[in-house]
Amino acid sequence: METPSGVALSLWAHILVPLSLGTLVARITKEEVRTWYSRLRKPAWTPPPPVFGIVWPLLYVLMGTASWMLFRSPASHLRTVALGFYIAGLLGNLSYQIIFMKAHALKTSCASVAMQLVFTVGCALASLAIQPLVATILAPLIAWQLFALYLAVAIAVKNADQPAAEAKEEKTLSPRGDTGTASISHLREAVGTPVQKKKE
Repeated sequence: METPSGVALSLWAHILVPLSLGTLVARITKEEVRTWYSRLRKPAWTPPPPVFGIVWPLLYVLMGTASWMLFRSPASHLRTVALGFYIAGLLGNLSYQIIFMKAHALKTSCASVAMQLVFTVGCALASLAIQPLVATILAPLIAWQLFALYLAVAIAVKNADQPAAEAKEEKTLSPRGDTGTASISHLREAVGTPVQKKKE
């Protein structure tokens, strides 16, 4: 028979998995939030970055609680399916942040959010027959993912010219010369270092 402390420890272990992984990925993408993300054109309803830092830890707590309840349910095919959807959704959430913030793949990030939503809804539906409370716990996550999908699509549409703009910015930083030779020459001239010319 489980003790109350054992039950509590098991619950916190399930919560700490998504919470710690989410915190790690947030730290990895912190610089992009401050630089690249801040320059994107966004819809009017986009929350400021600190709001995401409040909402996602709460959602990770709900996700961990849902997984704990499923894990403690009697073994069955539906439980396996629900846990599979949960794991896929968690991995999708973590990979989305890398796809969006690190790879700057706006269109791919839309597909990633849509898949997360499918996995979360699948987990909730599979849980109805074995642990209905799980579906209720996941409801805020589903609502937030719907909102996130709207934001992702809107940002992708508003920044459809982003690759061209980034290429133009890189060209401006390295004028005349694909290999950067001209830029090096300008730098040498600026510091007074003579540039050796090729012998004809």
